[in-house]
Amino acid sequence: YQNNLKRMLAYSSIAHTGYLLLAVAAINQLSKPAMLFYLAAYSVASLGMFTLVNRMGKEQQLDKLKGFAQAHPFYAGLITMLTLSMAGIPPLAGFFGKYYVFLSAIRSDLIRPVIVAVVASLIGVYYYFRIVYNMYSKPAASVPDVLLTASDKAAIIITALLTILLGIAPAFLVGII
Repeated sequence: YQNNLKRMLAYSSIAHTGYLLLAVAAINQLSKPAMLFYLAAYSVASLGMFTLVNRMGKEQQLDKLKGFAQAHPFYAGLITMLTLSMAGIPPLAGFFGKYYVFLSAIRSDLIRPVIVAVVASLIGVYYYFRIVYNMYSKPAASVPDVLLTASDKAAIIITALLTILLGIAPAFLVGII
């Protein structure tokens, strides 16, 4: 049970590496495009999320996000999309990344590892939803002091747009790979 957002995202990266290893273990025609797409989808969402974490200062507790949506509704919506993409919720890029990785593993008859990965992914959804829940919760006393600079806002907008674009047209990137 983790309340530190930076640590939660670090643990999340370990899980995402495990998903990538499914495609490595599969070693078939879909493995390479699946891994590259997954890396693109996860990297984009992570950049946006770590932009937020970077502005939280030394106290990166989930509680500090309470009221963020009231203070920054537009950016809270974008961060929600990034969070949902990391959780693998359709139609965002993270969903298709997991889909391609799981499909690659299934084509190589790695059914049990895929089942374990799906269960782990469902558990991860709970932790990602805690981020969203905290952003839309009322602040305990005052508006959070998460101050976004112009470059932070641009990074969040760009990463959210890329997450949506990769989710809407995943075949575009897969076709290039």
